[in-house]
Amino acid sequence: MRKTGGPAPGGDFAAGPWQDISYPISADLAVYPGDTPFSARQKQVSGSWYTAVLSRVTMGVHIGTHTDAPRHFLPDGASVDELPPDHYIGLCQIVRVDGGRRPDRLITAGDLPEIVAPRLLVDTVSFDFRRPFSERFAVLSADAADKILA
Repeated sequence: MRKTGGPAPGGDFAAGPWQDISYPISADLAVYPGDTPFSARQKQVSGSWYTAVLSRVTMGVHIGTHTDAPRHFLPDGASVDELPPDHYIGLCQIVRVDGGRRPDRLITAGDLPEIVAPRLLVDTVSFDFRRPFSERFAVLSADAADKILA
């Protein structure tokens, strides 16, 4: 869900102080093959002086909107709990690149505008978070990753 609508073509900055780009987590979300799907259960318990609801949530960490820590790809990379929160909060440039319609599904450096913000979100317009999981999503090419990191 986006508080102010979708990202503007060409990578304009989001309007307003905050923009939530996450998808609500539910049992309807696509799950990577072999990963744990989302489930939630609640039960009411009570004693002689209390009543409470106990909740259990089960899911893999790759469900819905998420970040991949360096360790996801690099065995000696940092895990997500070792990354400072300010990596993810603050001024951000949003770029929409429709990479899902391309046969190779590669987003190249030429597809990206000049990067002028300390953070970048690339909306690839290629992944449907509903089931079933599809591997037909766009990815960054090596030259696009180099441009982002430069």
